[in-house]
Amino acid sequence: MNKKIRRISSMPPGKTYTALSRGLLIAVCVLIFFPPIWRGLYDELDLAVTSILTALLVLGAIALKVQRKDYRFLRNPLDIAILLYAAAYLLAMINAVHIGEAVWGFLIALNYFLIYWLVAQVIPDLQSARTILNTLLASAAAVAVIGLMAATGYSNYPGAFVEGHIMSTLQYHNTMAAYLGALSFVGIALLLTQSAMSRKLIYSGTIYLLLLVTVTAISKGALLVVMAAALIFFLVIPKKYRWEYLYNLIYIFAISFAVSSLLVPQITGAEPGRGVIVILAGLLLTLAGQFLGKHLLLISRTRYFKISALTIIVVLIMGTGLLIMTPAGQNLMPEDLKEEILEIADFSDASYILRSDFIRWGTDIARDYPLTGCGAGGWGALMSQYQEYRYFAADAHNHVIQVLVETGLFGMMSYIAIWILAIIAVIKYRRRRAQSQFEPIGEGRTLLGGTLTAAAAIGLHALIDFDLSIPAIFIVMVSLLAVLSQLSSFNNTGTSTAEHQAWPRLIPPALLAIILLYGSSRAALGWIYANEGIEALKNIKQDTETIGAQRETAITYLERAAIFNPLNAEVQVNLSKCYASLYLDLAGQESPQASKAYQQTLEAIEKAENLMPFDPETVNGVLNSAASIGNLEASLRLARQTVIIGPNNSQSYEILGEVLYSAALYYLETGDLEKSQAAIDEIKSLPAAIAKQQQRSQEMEYIHPLRKAQITEQLTEIINRAEELKFTQDISSSGSGR
Repeated sequence: MNKKIRRISSMPPGKTYTALSRGLLIAVCVLIFFPPIWRGLYDELDLAVTSILTALLVLGAIALKVQRKDYRFLRNPLDIAILLYAAAYLLAMINAVHIGEAVWGFLIALNYFLIYWLVAQVIPDLQSARTILNTLLASAAAVAVIGLMAATGYSNYPGAFVEGHIMSTLQYHNTMAAYLGALSFVGIALLLTQSAMSRKLIYSGTIYLLLLVTVTAISKGALLVVMAAALIFFLVIPKKYRWEYLYNLIYIFAISFAVSSLLVPQITGAEPGRGVIVILAGLLLTLAGQFLGKHLLLISRTRYFKISALTIIVVLIMGTGLLIMTPAGQNLMPEDLKEEILEIADFSDASYILRSDFIRWGTDIARDYPLTGCGAGGWGALMSQYQEYRYFAADAHNHVIQVLVETGLFGMMSYIAIWILAIIAVIKYRRRRAQSQFEPIGEGRTLLGGTLTAAAAIGLHALIDFDLSIPAIFIVMVSLLAVLSQLSSFNNTGTSTAEHQAWPRLIPPALLAIILLYGSSRAALGWIYANEGIEALKNIKQDTETIGAQRETAITYLERAAIFNPLNAEVQVNLSKCYASLYLDLAGQESPQASKAYQQTLEAIEKAENLMPFDPETVNGVLNSAASIGNLEASLRLARQTVIIGPNNSQSYEILGEVLYSAALYYLETGDLEKSQAAIDEIKSLPAAIAKQQQRSQEMEYIHPLRKAQITEQLTEIINRAEELKFTQDISSSGSGR
């Protein structure tokens, strides 16, 4: 008697898709689709608008939960860990060095959590999980296509192809390559769980485009991550899919690598448009591979297939490796790609050295801010003070170190817990399936494997680069984690179990949504007005009438921006410039309003300085304003701050020297010889300060001389002028004593 296999329903008992649930699913898909395409949400205004949309959708999700009488908020430890990650940025505001960035950093982290929560709410079954994964894959495919179109000259997307590198919409080739490589495993999971040939062709073509751009982007970090992800995926998927997986991975990757070798000379040559022919040829070969794979599946049932296939794979891998090592094989690859591959094992490469230094500087900062960190933006604010040499890096190129610096041990442990709990969730799911009396569902486990692999690949690359500092990539990662959370919680019916609890449990997500909506709305309005003010400043021409009118317009918009976003230091810097310009005009006219403009300038300078005391652009901006109105006290304070901010920057000492010289000259003219002498002595002490800073980098032989603070010709000239001024002062002193 044949054993009947019980068919498993993918819909939860008593639940059906309503207009609200379908509308919310579509809206969430839109929310997670556009960030990678919208220039990674680099622009703060774009991110603020996205946050507003998130908050509104959360309120819609709460309405849906009320409709379903599902009052759950946090359903598993992974939910709690991601919420704690956001809470860490809230606590980081306690010791934040740049309070404005810290507040905005908290809102960003809150947005990530709520997107995670939203995605989880719209996944009651495997069908909806596939919808989310398809959306993420479609977004990645769009990024790949835009990059290839830009490389071949068929798209003018800004910054998508720069100096032979495909940047696409993310504007950074390493992150883009790692992102596309990671999402290719989502594509493979969807491919393996499809039986219809038409869909297999679509998925295989998409995977080919993603891997082609990953290889062509020439990023050794991305290649390493893809190799690690390939192993992870092999270990987590059901055994019945492994041979098909290996076939597709090796076949599509080999075609992508071969096509890339032919494509790079085309897109960097005189006629890049011809590269389209190469791309399409590779696509046709990829699609043909699916028909070949269908016949190979029949052969796989033969007696010695596994041993034979394994032998062929090993021979192919070893043969490819040996070919790459030979001169003939290296000639087949583009020079840049060959160098990237060879640099993987070269630990003396500058990228390895710099990243080790980033880790050291980050841990040094964390020692001074151990528990709650120094707030979002803390790395950029403090890094230069802990360096032995000058090197600008806006991010730590390691998200664990970045989080440690910004949120301390609490935030770092929360972030690590996210990954530990994600792995535990997958392990528990596999054990639950193994012990189930029902027929195992390979689809769910394979999708779970692809989701974990993609998320892990993004997380792994974030250990060597700043991927997760790009909002779009973080949104992709939390969306994958939400899918993982839901897939791993599905019971034997392929659905998650609802627990009817009290309605007050929905108050926390509602409050979080309101906080995000309020904060992001104010920030968005602030940036809109700030942009209008900056545009007015750009339109100022060198004639009195235009300057006055445009300056008045700029002040109006900037003052409104300061009302809505009082923590924006850039607004205060621009206001100080406008007020200083107004003061100079009014003072020239001997207007009684000049004193008010003078005071407004000082207030704007003080606000900007308090908001971002360690940002060189902010400090230099308000220093110029203070110098223009002739306020010596503020100028000296800010000039000294430039040296604190950039102790390895020779220009910082030049700026301080110039301001000190002006102060010494002023004090000499006003007869305050003691203060004049103190300013001259401080100028003469600058070479000793530079020498002390140089001692910190003596043991670092790899440091380029230009990265150290130097006694420049300009500083030497300032010191010589100070000596002459001292001579004049001595004469004045001796004359007054007669």
